Amino acid sequence: MSAYGAITTRTSSAFPLPSTTWQLASKRLGAPKHLSLHPITLETAEKFPGLLDYLHRVFADELERGQTYPQEILPGETYTRAQFDAYWFAADVIIAVTELPTPDGTADPLDAPDGSQIQLGFAEAVGGRAWEESIAGCYYVKPNYPGRSSHSDL
Repeated sequence: MSAYGAITTRTSSAFPLPSTTWQLASKRLGAPKHLSLHPITLETAEKFPGLLDYLHRVFADELERGQTYPQEILPGETYTRAQFDAYWFAADVIIAVTELPTPDGTADPLDAPDGSQIQLGFAEAVGGRAWEESIAGCYYVKPNYPGRSSHSDL
């Protein structure tokens, strides 16, 4: 549930969004140079053991800190996985994955202009790494307010 009530209508894209690649600018030696963004559904995420538990844990920890989201976890309460699944996956979800190290002389499949569509799937991007090592971020795209206020007027 969102802080403004249940979002009952799924507002996700009518078509699958493509995976894309983006360059990273870091001065840290050995830092990844690219990341890939992968749209994912709850049904797809459930196929990856531990992924939803990891994302839930990260989000629940963020809620407990009380700095960024309007939800409040009171002392003695637990933000459940079911609550997370219903809230986070109410619309489009995109997971950012850091690039896999590529051996010298090997072409990097993510070395392309920002926003380029890639054929690299989520599983290939993760490459068997731990979630903590491979996931750079997870984002949802949905209206801030459900119902009549769910539009953008630019």
